[in-house]
Amino acid sequence: MADLNWRHERKEFLYDPLVDKNIQMKISNFSKQGGEAKYNSLEIGPGYGRHAKMMLAWRINYYLDLLPQCESKLKKLFDPPQYKYMRFYTTDRTSCEKIPDHSVNFVFSWDTFTFFTQIHIERYLRDIHRVMIPGGYAFIHYADCQFDYDLRESKRGYWNFNTKTVMQRLVTKCGYKVIEMDQFKPGANFVIFQKPGNMNPVVYKVMEIPTQK
Repeated sequence: MADLNWRHERKEFLYDPLVDKNIQMKISNFSKQGGEAKYNSLEIGPGYGRHAKMMLAWRINYYLDLLPQCESKLKKLFDPPQYKYMRFYTTDRTSCEKIPDHSVNFVFSWDTFTFFTQIHIERYLRDIHRVMIPGGYAFIHYADCQFDYDLRESKRGYWNFNTKTVMQRLVTKCGYKVIEMDQFKPGANFVIFQKPGNMNPVVYKVMEIPTQK
């Protein structure tokens, strides 16, 4: 909790507004549901709600964190009528057991999986698989220690060691299809993956600059 408080008090200096803008743009791609479709989201490790308002396009927003104190911080960001669409649960670090089976079509996490060991990441990925609908997507921030910034954070004991190659292997091993692996900048690496199936009305496509032929 001390680390979370320290970062929150210095958020104007620590957080890159361009990265947050890019995160918001990515999230918007998963909320274009069309018609009358109503689905739910899950944010793992919301902390004090840095990205919480980006999830409002979904019907029910599940929030999962280690710290029970985060619930009151999150609710301060919203008007009371919105509370009925919020579900906050605590976790023992790797379990989503209170989230219903096949209940969400989008899972998001930033500034959380960087702190997990590879064993913890695999356990989380397996429980995420349970709560996702077939065809659901996840957008997860992770540490790629092939880059100097991430490696430095790992060596000083702040983040746990991970790489793009290992993360891709874990995602595939847990039954997902990797859709995109990229970064907004060193330290802001992300993977987007999908659970097999066709119950999700959203189809996410990677935007690539066309090559000349």
